[in-house]
Amino acid sequence: RASLLEWQAARFQLENIKTMVRAIAAGADEKETGVLLLELPAGMEGYGRELAGLKSLADLASALPEGIFRDSLAWALADYPGKAAVFFLEAALERDYLAELAARAGGLNAGDRETAGALSAQEISSFNLALALRGKFLYGCRNTDLLRLYAPCTDREIRLFKAIISAGDLGGAQALVYGREPVPAGPAQGLAGIEALARRRYGRLAFRALRGDHLGFGAAAAYLALRRLETADLMTLAQGLRLGVSAAELERRLAPGLEAAHV
Repeated sequence: RASLLEWQAARFQLENIKTMVRAIAAGADEKETGVLLLELPAGMEGYGRELAGLKSLADLASALPEGIFRDSLAWALADYPGKAAVFFLEAALERDYLAELAARAGGLNAGDRETAGALSAQEISSFNLALALRGKFLYGCRNTDLLRLYAPCTDREIRLFKAIISAGDLGGAQALVYGREPVPAGPAQGLAGIEALARRRYGRLAFRALRGDHLGFGAAAAYLALRRLETADLMTLAQGLRLGVSAAELERRLAPGLEAAHV
């Protein structure tokens, strides 16, 4: 249990690395980048605002402490020479974070795997779904590249992943996800709808864990999951208000059970 919770905190380190990858790719200056980085507590040194002055992705990989994230970024930079786009780098970092999450969730007892383990499994499923859909239909990535980036999952999910990236178009991929022909939509709208469904499933699993194990470890796992969803919802609302999105559309994109708190 402690091992799983400890690794959940490593997501703050991961987010800072992803922020740096984007900042370096965009040519942002040190002051601008420093504002965007999380100030991390003691024990998480090497992943905080001290990274802000780095100018290249190679420098970033060298500056990171030894461990999973350093190895992951170095692998991605070496494996995608000439096309080390942000998409590939972030996908590699997420994949390796989730592989470690799966390993630690696998050490839970049977009861905890039904609650906290189910949340971890849904994180992996959501990542793989977004990787397949966005990689194939937004970025035009090769199937061989995408297959090397998916996070560890069940045989059924691997088959679905392969089927999605082999689909001829987004409509065919959506039909595989929904199990039926989807309502016609543009690429951005279609992908957003599928990803919103994945987030809502994550929310339902969190509430189920909270209700089913409200005095046990499930409550701790559910609390972390719900706070993540709340943060994501606030970001969705901020962007939606900025873009003039309707209240009905915003509510459709929020996690189940949290809408009333924000809309």
